[in-house]
Amino acid sequence: TASAVALLGIPRPYWETLGRNLLSAIITTGRYTAIALVWASTHIARALAALVAMIFRTISQLLESRNSAPSAVTAEPELDQDAGRRPSRNRSQPPDEPATSPRGRRSPSVSPASDAATGQRSLIIQTGNQPGRPDAPGQTTTSEPSTRSPLDPAPWPERWQLPPLSLLSVSVAQQMGDNEIAEKAATIEKTLLSFNIPVTVREARVGPTVTQFSLVPGDGVPVKTIKRYEYDLQLRLAAKTLRIELPVPGRPFVGIEIPNDRAASVGLREVLETREFTESKGRLRVALGRDVDGRPRVGDLARMPHLLIAGQTGAGKSVCVNTIIASLLSHCRPDELNLLMIDPKQVELAEYEGIPHLRYPVVTDLAEAGKVLLWACEEMERRYTLLSKAGYRHLDAYNRAIEANAEDATPPAGNGRHEAWTALTRPKPLPYIVLIIDELADLMMFAPDDVEPAICRLTAKARAVGIHLVVATQRPSVNVVTGLIKANIPSRIAFAVASQTDSRVILDTGGAEALLGRGDMLYLPYDQGRPVRVQGAWVSDEELSKIVQFWKDQGRPNYVSKGEIDALSLRDEEAASEKQDRASALLDRAIEVLRTSNHVSVSFLQRKLGIGYPKAAKLMDDLEDAGYVELDEATGKSYRVIAADDPALPTEDELGVGVHPPHVS
Repeated sequence: TASAVALLGIPRPYWETLGRNLLSAIITTGRYTAIALVWASTHIARALAALVAMIFRTISQLLESRNSAPSAVTAEPELDQDAGRRPSRNRSQPPDEPATSPRGRRSPSVSPASDAATGQRSLIIQTGNQPGRPDAPGQTTTSEPSTRSPLDPAPWPERWQLPPLSLLSVSVAQQMGDNEIAEKAATIEKTLLSFNIPVTVREARVGPTVTQFSLVPGDGVPVKTIKRYEYDLQLRLAAKTLRIELPVPGRPFVGIEIPNDRAASVGLREVLETREFTESKGRLRVALGRDVDGRPRVGDLARMPHLLIAGQTGAGKSVCVNTIIASLLSHCRPDELNLLMIDPKQVELAEYEGIPHLRYPVVTDLAEAGKVLLWACEEMERRYTLLSKAGYRHLDAYNRAIEANAEDATPPAGNGRHEAWTALTRPKPLPYIVLIIDELADLMMFAPDDVEPAICRLTAKARAVGIHLVVATQRPSVNVVTGLIKANIPSRIAFAVASQTDSRVILDTGGAEALLGRGDMLYLPYDQGRPVRVQGAWVSDEELSKIVQFWKDQGRPNYVSKGEIDALSLRDEEAASEKQDRASALLDRAIEVLRTSNHVSVSFLQRKLGIGYPKAAKLMDDLEDAGYVELDEATGKSYRVIAADDPALPTEDELGVGVHPPHVS
């Protein structure tokens, strides 16, 4: 090539440049050709995969419709003579409405008032996810219409039909304008800047009830100084309440939560349709609501393992209790879940009377409530004995072993201490038991000595055997929510309260006094140290009636006999009577000891009666209350025997003048 170019008289630099350009063009053309081929092959493969998936989906739908066609029309069901109920129904559900909802949300946007050219910051406005939208940013998956209640098939006998979600209504959202959010963000910055606190509002997270503005303090600005001007911000923003979070957990921001001008309700159905609920593995999962980010909040009673709900009247406590019950009824069958309900108000839980999940009629008598708590304690001990003999430590492992061996007589793989199960002696799986107390204050006022020990026993031990408590009260005081009760209930929900003191009783921290009411709550999970603000899910009375009637139509409850409850109560009364008799006999012995001394003390009673310090101290208090002894002001420790007040005791003359027993301190 060089010789040819030299003969033509072309200078060497020119032909070298021409060669390089031609070579570069060839390489570039080949590269783009390869990219185009890869892109085309990828899209062709995706299209083929989608086509194959659509074909398989169509075939499976045709097979399902063919299998369900014979049972589409059935005769009027006859009553089962053995169980006195309607015959077993299959789990096929009437088709629910599509999971889409008119509650659409805007995608995250940037305020047009700020750009890079002016050097100003951009305010990111993020709105919560709603039904029909992806539950996380960047996801584009869509949910297909659900044809059954949101529960994965559980390994239990096919006996009950779950209620369809079509019984619940779809709520409608109310939006906030971007201009309103931008104005509030500017007001926050100007207000703090007037106090020489430069901040920048980076994000605005729009929730159902409140909007959380994420602030970045300027250099050298202590975070705690923002908290000082809470009331100034509330005044400038004309907000009903204002809550400052220092800092936002897991994020480098200071959060300021301001109520929305137009609050949006959170329907129960929209939470039940989310992936967080349908894909949860919890046996006792419940829908709580949506947080300030719009994300659904789902709890599991089996892991909580108990829940305390408190708040003033009208804050949403009763609605929260109904939402929890409705969530359980939406995916738990009576052979999976039993309910015990104590309703001192007589009107809050009366709607559920007669559903097949109930283990005992709804209790409205305070005297009878103590008997039900006693039965729950006895059931807890019975289950512990049963699991101990079978060699299992938790109810789930016990039930899984029974289900795994449902078809043969092979005993489960326990620790070897249990007897071999046969086809006739194999036990049935044990259902969970959820005990719901609507008003704890009434029980504590009626019989605190009986109620508090029973609740403490259940909350301390019952979780392993599948017994869980939901305790609600509208009087969050230390006399009602005692330290022993709080210590064993790690998961708590606080609604609006009157003072910060009440908030600390519930959550051990303030914040509930700044809530808005109407379902606005602070949820403290068992595995977190700080509460999360959540707008509680709403379920109407009509929706509850539909769910309750759906279950009533399928069967009747299998109640514990009242004679069994009364027998337990009688046995408890006999035990209390025996304890009182022993205490009375001990008091008589102490009175006999008083005859030998004119001064006694707690340690003196310990030595003479052979008892421990707590019992001796209580005995001394009883003697003082009865007027047998009084505190010696000279020593401040020993007690002087009051001989003249009791003829049964010897006087100093009878003991002898100048003769006194040795002083015991």
